[in-house]
Amino acid sequence: MFASTQIKSSYLRIAGVLALISALALTIADYLLEFSPEFRISNTIIEPFWLSAAPWRFSISIFLAAFFLPFYIGGYWMVYRAVRPSHPKIAMTIFLMGSYGIIMGSPIVHTVLSLFPVLYQSAQAYPQEVVTFAEHLITDQLFTIIMPMFIIHYFLAFIIPPLLFFGVVIGGKSLYPRWTAFLNPFFIAILLIIGLSIWPEAFMYLTPGSINKGMIVFFLLPTILLWNGEREI
Repeated sequence: MFASTQIKSSYLRIAGVLALISALALTIADYLLEFSPEFRISNTIIEPFWLSAAPWRFSISIFLAAFFLPFYIGGYWMVYRAVRPSHPKIAMTIFLMGSYGIIMGSPIVHTVLSLFPVLYQSAQAYPQEVVTFAEHLITDQLFTIIMPMFIIHYFLAFIIPPLLFFGVVIGGKSLYPRWTAFLNPFFIAILLIIGLSIWPEAFMYLTPGSINKGMIVFFLLPTILLWNGEREI
């Protein structure tokens, strides 16, 4: 029995640590894609900083997303194991919905969004007609195609599972302390966005990658709870 428990706890630790490393890597990927000294939340698709940004930022961002996003499934598995003792059906829903949302949307959406600035930068070397065509292609064609997938994947991976988690934990019957209900990607992202509107000079450095910052916390909590193996309530 002791050996079996040790094997189980080692698997949990590996899954949790890999998920945390991946969430950190994805935060870096988001910074490479989004950050500029004038970072703001806006409806602008084509960002002015694209023209001065180093092209390597976007290629590295794509590579980080491609290689590290799969480990988010292990992170959702950790959340599942931590929630399962008190709410097995909700735990399974969080795992399946989050994992599917990551698989169906995250790598594709992140890659396409990272290619927008590459396309726009490349067009600058050609006549204005080409630049105009690139702008039209990005804003009216590619963005329109990718947006439904982005919305669906975002809700499945980053909104509904955290809200289910919030409901479970705030109820007070889970392994988690009640106050940790707010330590999930949805509320952390909202907090950072509010901070950006109140104190943009500081929060423009904190807000990029806000969802993946929230995922670091989301995956850290079950990793701590299950570090020495699973336990019942």
